[in-house]
Amino acid sequence: MKKEIDYRPLDGCNKPKMFDARRIVKAIKFSVNDLNIAHARQRKAGYRNFSTFGRDCILNTEIVERVTPEQMRILNELIRERNNLNQIAKACNSGRCWSVAKEATALIRKMDAAISLFNENKG
Repeated sequence: MKKEIDYRPLDGCNKPKMFDARRIVKAIKFSVNDLNIAHARQRKAGYRNFSTFGRDCILNTEIVERVTPEQMRILNELIRERNNLNQIAKACNSGRCWSVAKEATALIRKMDAAISLFNENKG
């Protein structure tokens, strides 16, 4: 039977150093290509140890939220408007451009407003 190790600091031990000891192992799965890219970045950054490189990447970088729910809503709206713009382009290509010119101008203004709103939510 394996003896369990008590990781709680003992009285008289330097408690912060006890908790800074790196004893917890977390596994990350990589594809061969992912690992090649990671090793190339590690070498480029000058790290010799992959654990140190990975720990620095995780702990010392700022994590930026990719897309907020509000930005996702705006992107979906832009996709719908893009579809409308494609329909207008098809009408223009079939010779009915003058009949849809007013709708195209309004749609472009609406898309510009949505893009501006997206950029405001970005910052």
